[in-house]
Amino acid sequence: MKENKPLHSNHRQRMKNKFKKFGLDAFSDHEVLEFLLYFSIPRIDVNPIAHRLLDRFGSLSNVLDADISALKEVDGIGDNSAILVNLFASLKTRYNLDKKKVLPINSSSAAKNYCRSLYPDFNEEYFFVICLNGKNKVITSKLIKSGNLNRIDINIRDISEFAIKNNCGRIIISHCHTTTNCLPSDEDLTFTRTIICSCMLNDIDVVDHIIVSPEGESSFAELNLINSIKLSAYKTLPLPNKDSIKPSSFESENYIVNN
Repeated sequence: MKENKPLHSNHRQRMKNKFKKFGLDAFSDHEVLEFLLYFSIPRIDVNPIAHRLLDRFGSLSNVLDADISALKEVDGIGDNSAILVNLFASLKTRYNLDKKKVLPINSSSAAKNYCRSLYPDFNEEYFFVICLNGKNKVITSKLIKSGNLNRIDINIRDISEFAIKNNCGRIIISHCHTTTNCLPSDEDLTFTRTIICSCMLNDIDVVDHIIVSPEGESSFAELNLINSIKLSAYKTLPLPNKDSIKPSSFESENYIVNN
């Protein structure tokens, strides 16, 4: 006896053909989620689940930004589906970072643009280190810590050790504010000076400190803060190569590199 295929199997094939011909531009939001769920839920009609996701989170972007535990609260979403949906926001971040690695960060504007792409959200504060090569191209970046930077303990050695591990003599540091204010606080200034002092002792140049908020970015270099902190540190630290460093070097543009 010939087995009857489920009615929705033809619908799935039509959706696949539609994607191959037109891409996601031809899909509504619920169809995007429905199509995605085909790859984690193979045998049932996932259209109602797609609608439940949109009803629960309010928009496609909110669904893709939702964490795994919240996704699993929706009827029909198991562990595999929650991981698959959650994966896409992370993939987008990694994709954007990989694309930007090939371009040099040769200005504070470029640095702010790159750093903004690092942050998955502004629900908590994150602290990143970006390693640059001699031509200011990104070697790698790393999330050092997340939480409330006024309370959590960041091991300063982790920053210099990460740079040394990647054979990096120049870094950009970046953290975010959860409020709309992106200007540095007194705590940010003190914290930055501590990092710069540690890095100078290891012959690592802190090119800039970028603060990102939901509505803007600020650059210590643009605010003329980074060089003044470096000069202050130079005057007080027992640097092993102090005689070879000219104080006037702290007056130059941070993003200029020697070809």
